[in-house]
Amino acid sequence: FDDGPLIFLHTGGAPALFAYPDAFDH
Repeated sequence: FDDGPLIFLHTGGAPALFAYPDAFDH
């Protein structure tokens, strides 16, 4: 996976979606 999903787990979700939208765009 990209860094997005890892950060998603670490932050609880929302912040990662805003900080790394590209990681969740695919």
